[in-house]
Amino acid sequence: FKDGNAGPLDLSLDVIPPRGMGIVINQNGVKGGGFISKTEGQYSGIVDLNLYGYAIQALAILKTEPFTSFLFAIFVNLKTAIQLGAGWKITKIGGMLGINHTVSHDIIASGIKSGILDNIMFPDNIIENAPAVIRNFDAVFPALHGQNIFGPALRIAYGTPTLITGDVAVILEFPNPFLLSILGKVTSKLPNSDNPIVQINIGIVGALDIVNGKVGLYGSIYDSKILDFVLSGDMAFAASWGSEKNLIFSIGGFNPRFTPPSNFPPFNAPRLRRLNLAFSDLVTFECYLALTSNTLQLGARVDAVFKKSGAVISGFLSFDALVLFNPLYYVIDVEAGFGVKIKGRSLASVTFVGVIEGPNPHRIKGSVTFSILWWDFSIHVEKTFGDEILEVISSIDPWDILGETLKQEESWTIETPPWQKTGVITNDEGVLGMTEGSQLIHPTGRFKV
Repeated sequence: FKDGNAGPLDLSLDVIPPRGMGIVINQNGVKGGGFISKTEGQYSGIVDLNLYGYAIQALAILKTEPFTSFLFAIFVNLKTAIQLGAGWKITKIGGMLGINHTVSHDIIASGIKSGILDNIMFPDNIIENAPAVIRNFDAVFPALHGQNIFGPALRIAYGTPTLITGDVAVILEFPNPFLLSILGKVTSKLPNSDNPIVQINIGIVGALDIVNGKVGLYGSIYDSKILDFVLSGDMAFAASWGSEKNLIFSIGGFNPRFTPPSNFPPFNAPRLRRLNLAFSDLVTFECYLALTSNTLQLGARVDAVFKKSGAVISGFLSFDALVLFNPLYYVIDVEAGFGVKIKGRSLASVTFVGVIEGPNPHRIKGSVTFSILWWDFSIHVEKTFGDEILEVISSIDPWDILGETLKQEESWTIETPPWQKTGVITNDEGVLGMTEGSQLIHPTGRFKV
């Protein structure tokens, strides 16, 4: 070993700068505190102050790598609420500003159930929850060079004491893409927040793309209950009015016979859960409602289980209805079942499966199956009623439409050769015989209709 400056050791001293600084204020009507922290390529800070009766919270994140970006948010608890009438009032205001930042709708949609909106929409205990608040702000509003965001935020409350609160932020993102984003959260605790019988939490994220003519919305119910019964479910909406016109809306999903678009729900959100109310582990109710440009869908299902001394009695009832507007068609699937098991072995059961469809003509099909131990017996029913009306297609002479279309100048396109030196150059001005609406074509080019 080579000797160092301290015998066999080589010692050195260096100064490590502080990575954070905290401050507490309590004088002249100002009370609160905050801190500033530094990590590699990032500075972040939070303050929580009571300024002459106004509770003010602010957050800032400054990044220096790989490019400079700045994110700022402020929330103010009003000393006196702004009354809107009929029991509604504005209790908090705020806003967000981001330079070289964007809005990650995908992160919000996937994090609603875990409460990500709670940490970015008027967060509680911002100092105590600082790491989670900063982490969520950084995830929801990631740095993106060239993009900027700006928008206000409000908290609206209803009732005294407060029965319903709604947080909403409208954020403008520009220049490319040019989007208007909506972040929302609704909370209700009835009859009071200390001992609620009904507790509802709904998170919402949406985006409006005016340039491309698209809008998307996703919402989820989380941490909710009625009495001790858990309530859950998702909803989504998407519409387009540009070159492709479409509309789709769903609460709780779709009919099993319907295949939704691959990009629905928007924002790469999870598959929509049924609107579900679990009365216990043994009794559950779920339902859904959906509307598209050409369909109406709805359905529900009830499941019940009773367990006692190794015996299990279970039953269910469900229906799924699908209505097609054009051409008119409807189909309703109905299922029901009841069974008894002893120590895991089926003793007896009855199941029913039926389908009703129409109207051209109306059909009813169904079967009932009885099972006792190893013996099965089924009864099948099928009935058709009503007259089948064949669709009459009227004859149309296509030449009138085609002739008018061919007369339009925009129906004709000239394709010129792809090479640069063609040997022939056309001159659109002063050509003998040229009339209004005429077009010149290169000898080696072609017309395309």
